[in-house]
Amino acid sequence: MRTVIYNDLLPSMCRAAKAIAGALHLEADYYVQGDIDELVNFCDRYGFKADAMTSNDVLEHIYDIDDFCMKLHLVSHEGTIMMHATGANMLYYPAVRRLPRHQRVFEEGYAKDRERIIREHSPKLRDDEAEALAIGTRGLRKDDIVKAVDRYQQSRQLPVAIQHPTNTCNPETGWWQEHMMNPYYIAETLQANGFRAQAVPGFWDTLASAVPIKRMLNLVIAKSSPRRGLHLCSYLVIYARYTGSFSKEGHKQHKYLCRRSPLWYPVMLAYEPLSLLLPSVRRTRDMDLPQMPGKAH
Repeated sequence: MRTVIYNDLLPSMCRAAKAIAGALHLEADYYVQGDIDELVNFCDRYGFKADAMTSNDVLEHIYDIDDFCMKLHLVSHEGTIMMHATGANMLYYPAVRRLPRHQRVFEEGYAKDRERIIREHSPKLRDDEAEALAIGTRGLRKDDIVKAVDRYQQSRQLPVAIQHPTNTCNPETGWWQEHMMNPYYIAETLQANGFRAQAVPGFWDTLASAVPIKRMLNLVIAKSSPRRGLHLCSYLVIYARYTGSFSKEGHKQHKYLCRRSPLWYPVMLAYEPLSLLLPSVRRTRDMDLPQMPGKAH
């Protein structure tokens, strides 16, 4: 007997997944609402270890990606396979051009939410202090925002915002709005925690499209090295297998900076005039972006 477990941070997503699976008569055995800690506790309680784990458009929304990658071994056994696909590919030029626009729209509302949280927690702060704290806590969840405010009141040291100009998350839930990260950094984190991991390019869907360029790109991706192929695809996959071999070696990769191959520049030169000549291409790609569940701004 095989056991299928669905896990999501948001209760609304768990309910939606259960409803869809029920309509298709493909229900999972368990629906676990919460982050990696809840999943680990659930698996410990029932003695489960995963044979395989997979996700699609999830990695870029996880609040603490380091903590997530460092705890996956707790639900794994030797040979466990993981495949996590994400469209937040910072090596693909069109994604780097379009996702920041999407992030900035949400950051307008998130910044107001952070300032409200700060003022509710410390109403005696001056306006300039509350505004500076709201800027410096971009990328933090409510509990960490409160901790940052408490530290400021003790030391007068303002927090420093994350090292990325547009990445932002919902301060109430920690749900990132398309968290752009170096895929090799994620692979390194997994490798340090018992997995053999790599970032590989995904292929374009050609079944629902008659556009021949997608077939051409798939051919080039298949013939290229993964490092080059990642510059040509709209999503990537973190593939990993658990070996139980841990390492204390630190990161060689930066979380928000990534070395690009020369292919970056031809893709950039092709995309810019195309987006100007065919605005519908840009609008369509924007509509393809996953929308934030819950409150919108």
